[in-house]
Amino acid sequence: MYKSILLLVFSGWVFLGFGQQLSISGIVTDSVSGNPLTGAHIVLEGSKFGAISDYRGHYIIYGVQAGEYVIKVTFIGFDPCMRQITLSSTPAEADFNLKPGPVLAEEAVITANRTNVSRNLVPITVSIINRQTLEEDNSSNLLPVVSKQVPGAFVTERGISGFGVADGAAGQISIRGIGGSPNTRVLVLIDGHPQFMGIFGHPLPDAYAASDAEKVEVVRGPASILYGSNAMGGVINIITREQAKDGISVQGKLGYGSFNTLKVNAGVGVRVKKMQAFVSYNKDKTDGHRKNSDFNMDNFYAKLSYDINSHFKILADAGYARYEATNPGPVNTSDTTFLNPTHFQAIERAYASTTMENKYRKTEGALKAYINWGEHDLAYDSFLSSDHNYGIMFYQAMKLFDGNTITAGLDYANYGGYAYNTSPFEPVKIIDTAVAETGGYVLVQQQVLKKLLITAGIRLHYHTLFGSEWIPQAGVSYSMNETTSAKVNISKGFRSPTIRELFMFKPANPELKPERMWNYEAGLNKRFLDMKLSAELTGFFASGDNLIETVGQFPDILNRNTGSFEHYGIEFQGKYIMMRNFDLLMNYSWLHTGKPTLAAPEHQVYLQGRYGTQGFRFQLAIQYINNLVIQTNPATGLSYLTISARVSYTVKDFVTFYLNGENLTDQRYEINYGYPMPGITVMGGIVVKKVFDI
Repeated sequence: MYKSILLLVFSGWVFLGFGQQLSISGIVTDSVSGNPLTGAHIVLEGSKFGAISDYRGHYIIYGVQAGEYVIKVTFIGFDPCMRQITLSSTPAEADFNLKPGPVLAEEAVITANRTNVSRNLVPITVSIINRQTLEEDNSSNLLPVVSKQVPGAFVTERGISGFGVADGAAGQISIRGIGGSPNTRVLVLIDGHPQFMGIFGHPLPDAYAASDAEKVEVVRGPASILYGSNAMGGVINIITREQAKDGISVQGKLGYGSFNTLKVNAGVGVRVKKMQAFVSYNKDKTDGHRKNSDFNMDNFYAKLSYDINSHFKILADAGYARYEATNPGPVNTSDTTFLNPTHFQAIERAYASTTMENKYRKTEGALKAYINWGEHDLAYDSFLSSDHNYGIMFYQAMKLFDGNTITAGLDYANYGGYAYNTSPFEPVKIIDTAVAETGGYVLVQQQVLKKLLITAGIRLHYHTLFGSEWIPQAGVSYSMNETTSAKVNISKGFRSPTIRELFMFKPANPELKPERMWNYEAGLNKRFLDMKLSAELTGFFASGDNLIETVGQFPDILNRNTGSFEHYGIEFQGKYIMMRNFDLLMNYSWLHTGKPTLAAPEHQVYLQGRYGTQGFRFQLAIQYINNLVIQTNPATGLSYLTISARVSYTVKDFVTFYLNGENLTDQRYEINYGYPMPGITVMGGIVVKKVFDI
């Protein structure tokens, strides 16, 4: 018995890579911007040892014997870098700053399977918006950037800034025509944990500042196997910023433009050996392009992490946003209450999370606890609510042998709150309740002959009101050669009814059942012209049932599971780097829906060109939207084309002056019915970015 225990302990020690084995670790960054490079390949020349950098640019190579080695780092879009290193009796560190080259980068994602992997090796369709794209867009909120950069994704807007809530609210998110009004079918995550209002079940778009994101990963299709209920139509995962290199980084942005619009951002990042911190502040304020359409938001964010050792890291972050928005009402309304400037909404949102990450040679994972909460004060309607959404998540990915990865996870979420009418006579309670969901999943990936990657998994999800739900997913990704890959995926999505749909206001129906859908998609990725041109074509078919809709005529209205739906279409995205300082980007989507669907254009086209020379950088973008349904009864669709431009000049590599223009053709159009968008808008400002060594 004693020998058996010793053998078991020894086997586990060898399998996990514990003990006295040496390691090499470090950070891979862009030598120009200082940003971390995700998905860089690090290998020891002449050996089988290697690693891939994570979303912070970190890498660790385990199990290396003492001796002399040459480390080679490669990343498409950058010149390779090599360095000689000596390993004696202690772990070694080696950081790399890669110089950009005129070819396309092979992007890596974590949202698709919770582990860092090349985007071309996952069967589901994922789009990535990097830090540079977020910085070069004038939007202080990242959702309008998603609407431009991601084919098949669309976000409604109603003005120059501010989405608002309740009547007239914008910020409705749709992916492949699946979203809802308000959106409850596309899940927004911050570093992998869910963000939505506990009672109404929708995200709060005004709280997502672009300056706090390192990148955004968008899953275009169901991700319920990993993320549960609200990921039925897709996922938007906001991956927040961290300081990659030792030193202090300072950033600041001040912009002013049309309609007395002010945008301010300030951030400081610090990294000293094993500890890093990042804090930021954002302000977005405008009088709006219509009377009584003003918006004022203050947003704070802070993140702290500490590398305990080469295997464990702890992170904590918190965010707070307060904003006030006045609803001017639709232009075609006869309701005179909108003429009252007190028709405003005061919203407070906050969230916090803490994470313990672990990483060994053959296994990695994380344990995360999170909470987000808020208060909504709709003074004009005497409505006041307080809600919460908290939970815990755990996952662990294990590599049993070459080419194999098994990811297993558990999660628990509790959400709800209370709402009441603050009548001057006597407050009336509207709701005071909460529900809970629990899920467990297993996702298996197996690479065959280094070309074929097979993925299959299943989730068992339990809801306190609706019981159990099985959610499977399966897909195949095949690399034909270094420049061509194909993929096929089948996945199930589902959504539980929200507390609002079940119990609140006149349409409430406690007999509702969860929505379900199946998504089938196939895609082809191809690179041309010595890796300077990339193209991706995807076709999909989505079929669902139990769709929840409000039926009838007021006051006789009711939420019902109305039956089935079918959506299908194609999506294309491509990028061409013609030379080091000139690139072109295009995305296109065509969507067919069985019936008129809000926020789901039939055709979307986005073209963008960027050119830089001697400190100047020019950007021109065209967006065309065709047959956008802005109301369903009667069905009303419209089409529009907008042109935007940006010019900037950088002085001494850390001070940039910019001028930005939107809707330069002065197009008259609406995205929210009755809320005309502004005409030509102009904004100018200054950006300061500086890194100081410690």
